[in-house]
Amino acid sequence: KWRTPGLMAELYIIYIEPEYRRRGIGQKFLKTFAAWAKQKKVKRLKLIVTSQNVKALKFYHKLGYKEFERILEQDI
Repeated sequence: KWRTPGLMAELYIIYIEPEYRRRGIGQKFLKTFAAWAKQKKVKRLKLIVTSQNVKALKFYHKLGYKEFERILEQDI
């Protein structure tokens, strides 16, 4: 399914130190990011996460993010 056109905000790196995880910091950060984006008239949020980061993927899916594309790489 194609995305609806419009302005998109991309977030490439979120890192929470292990001792601060599971305290709601990531969720609060993403809510703040979304609120900021709405003020800027952004229509879509995009998170970049490696496919190996299973915990992060589960977290983002829980918050309503859906996988849209896959990027393939190869060392040469």
